[in-house]
Amino acid sequence: MKSLLLRAALLLLSTSWAACSVEAESVTPGSYPDYVKLLYQQTCEARLRCCSTLCSDLNDSSFYRLTNRLQSYIGNGYMLFDPQAAKECLESQRKRVESCDAPVPSTLPGCDRVLLPRSPVGGPCESSIPACTADGFCSGNRCLPLLKVGQTCNVGSSQGCTSGSYCQLQTTTSTYVCTLYPAQGQSCATYGRCDSQQGMVCLPSALCGPPLPLDSVCNGNGHCASGYCDSVSLTCKQTPLPITVRQQLCAQTEPIPPQ
Repeated sequence: MKSLLLRAALLLLSTSWAACSVEAESVTPGSYPDYVKLLYQQTCEARLRCCSTLCSDLNDSSFYRLTNRLQSYIGNGYMLFDPQAAKECLESQRKRVESCDAPVPSTLPGCDRVLLPRSPVGGPCESSIPACTADGFCSGNRCLPLLKVGQTCNVGSSQGCTSGSYCQLQTTTSTYVCTLYPAQGQSCATYGRCDSQQGMVCLPSALCGPPLPLDSVCNGNGHCASGYCDSVSLTCKQTPLPITVRQQLCAQTEPIPPQ
């Protein structure tokens, strides 16, 4: 599963093009802005090598304007920048783009740990900046305590419920409350919801269980342990060959680091 923190960083990367003021040889960024610029520059250099395409050239003030919000959270202690994880992420990215024709890796070690949430219950947060610690969730730009099973919740906001539960309409009261996910082997026919944190999916049998092995009957990619349900045979098959680094980079109008 992809991290919201990583997605926040990648959003900045995909919209800021002022990476060339940091030396590419450096792989130990001392700050979050340096890390983002280095990660972006690695992608720019790979895109030039693999696609013969240059990145856009905007000035550094545009970059810092886009990173200031996250940097303010870091400066106030509501998020933690981990330089060691940043170094690991940059090394992962460097290896990823070494060969233009290598398959795109599914994960980049370290990249999901570069920013860690530190905002306590009552502290600040934003929808695009998941700063709340594990015991809270973001609502109205404040971290609120997670809701217990049976407590009223906001429609569709499973994030606000404690682990193992989600926000669901109760037909008897017409209210939304935090509700336990069905256990493995129990029916998910009514709402189609199972606990993904426990590796459960709602299977074609309408029961919660782990993803299915190869050649099992499926209706979607999420049913298969391989992550691929063949749309013709409707059975789980090996994932088709992944795209290459060249194909990924050259299909983009501006380079966006892997998610």
